[in-house]
Amino acid sequence: PLSIRVAWHDGSIYYDLSNDKWQCLKISKQIWEVLSHTPSPLFVRFNQTPQAKPDRKFEPNIFDKFLELTNLKQDQDRILLKVYIISLFIPDIPHAMLILHGEKGSAKSTLQTLIKLLVDPGKPTLLTVHNDRTEFVQQLAHNHIAYYDNVKNTPGWLSDEACKAVTGIGQTKRKLYSDDDDIVYEYKRCLGFNGI
Repeated sequence: PLSIRVAWHDGSIYYDLSNDKWQCLKISKQIWEVLSHTPSPLFVRFNQTPQAKPDRKFEPNIFDKFLELTNLKQDQDRILLKVYIISLFIPDIPHAMLILHGEKGSAKSTLQTLIKLLVDPGKPTLLTVHNDRTEFVQQLAHNHIAYYDNVKNTPGWLSDEACKAVTGIGQTKRKLYSDDDDIVYEYKRCLGFNGI
């Protein structure tokens, strides 16, 4: 099975840098290192964009500097966000849904964009909820992180599909209207919504 952006392989986490050289990060209990190519076919790509190559010469408080770009003021909110972001790099676990709400101009979309660019850069950065459930399923199948922006009205099926998406689910759809072949989607995704 192929993964999007992160995968387990031989007891380590592999993170796809999504560049032309098919480089990835190998993250083990002891070290992390950039590999010149993915060791075996682990990843599939749809709309992912290349991630910056990590640098070991980072400042010790780099994560705190990242959080200064947000409008989170409470220490417990910052700690919770740090844990949440780190969890996004761990494949095949149920992830908490990031639900952001607040007044217009409170940087909800900005926070989602920052996290998406840090963990799973892709195009488009933020998604729109469509009325068609199959569009939602395909968006989830093509993104490790699917963040939905400015959600005002939700279709009746959305809450069930969102809960199943973070705990793991399989979906099928007919390949062509004229045949009986199926396209099977299986995923466990990182999901979030924002709205006023």
